[in-house]
Amino acid sequence: MKFTCTQENLSKGLTIAARFSDRNINLPILNNVLLRAKKEGVIFTATNLELAITTVVRGKIETPGEFTVASRLLAEFVNSLKKEIITVSLEEKTLTITGENHQTTLRGIDATDFPVIPTIDSKTAFTIPGDVLRHALSQVLFAAGTDESRPEITGVFLRVENSTCTLASTDSYRLAQKKIAVKQAPKEDREVIIPAKTLAEVVRIAEIEEPKEVSIAINENQIKFTVGDTEITSRIIAGEYPDYKQIIPASFKNEVAFAANDMVRAIKTTSLFCKQGINDIRLSLEKRFTDIAVTAENSTLGKNTSNVPSLSKQQEFDIVFNYKFFLDGLQHLMGEQAVLKTNDPASPALLSSPSEKDFLYIIMPIRQ
Repeated sequence: MKFTCTQENLSKGLTIAARFSDRNINLPILNNVLLRAKKEGVIFTATNLELAITTVVRGKIETPGEFTVASRLLAEFVNSLKKEIITVSLEEKTLTITGENHQTTLRGIDATDFPVIPTIDSKTAFTIPGDVLRHALSQVLFAAGTDESRPEITGVFLRVENSTCTLASTDSYRLAQKKIAVKQAPKEDREVIIPAKTLAEVVRIAEIEEPKEVSIAINENQIKFTVGDTEITSRIIAGEYPDYKQIIPASFKNEVAFAANDMVRAIKTTSLFCKQGINDIRLSLEKRFTDIAVTAENSTLGKNTSNVPSLSKQQEFDIVFNYKFFLDGLQHLMGEQAVLKTNDPASPALLSSPSEKDFLYIIMPIRQ
């Protein structure tokens, strides 16, 4: 194997793939990145057996071939170089990297030991605009659970029906749901649970590649995202996703609108006085007042009440939330205004934006 490539292209490929390689004692090959020189360019692949990333960059291929080397070492080394043309060659299980003022050799492992990456038929793929998908994922990923004893809620639920893709996540205390339009929708409706870590990688790579569209292909056990010149292949979480629709109230007694930024400031200020570990903050409004009172009280620290002007008249409610959960929802809304819909102090509340009809955030109150 022998090829030449710019330092910038090598760095990009390693930034995308090598960061992801696993630190595995039992399988040292997983610590390596697979380099392949083929006619389409220089291909980088890394995997931890649950998720694999493959990306291609431009390079001049003199001799095709493949080899694996320690990914983090190679990435740190390449990133330390100046912008120059780099020659990479393989001879007797040793990778030689040559630049203007240096020659470096790296020991590695033969490529035949590298895990086989599953292939997924792209004929089943559907596409979503890159910026739309990236924004949608940012609106649901934060609400996914982290309890490994319930693996299904550590992922994001994806349903494709006709030309609509629904993304939903929950940790049992809050729920985020986003709906987006798809192109070239699959012939059959699909439902899968995708690991949140996989989707975090999709967002990270989309920020690097800035693709116009992202292609998504699904089979029984795997899902593949094609993001520009990069493919992310991941396992699907087995099991049934909770029937989250049943916790979304059909109607609400109270509906109050307010400026989102005003509420964010009020909550950040008032949260300093929350009870440690409970993070409780009270939102209340009486019909005779025009301001929403945001209150927290701590017997050790004191009490604070911040007022946020209500944009709705004749509304009344009194409810307590975990301020971190409420703030998460607020900060992922689009537009200047937010709307809070409630029924009673023990029922789920809905947070949404008048300017974004396809996103909703359900939050469970803290019972007093």
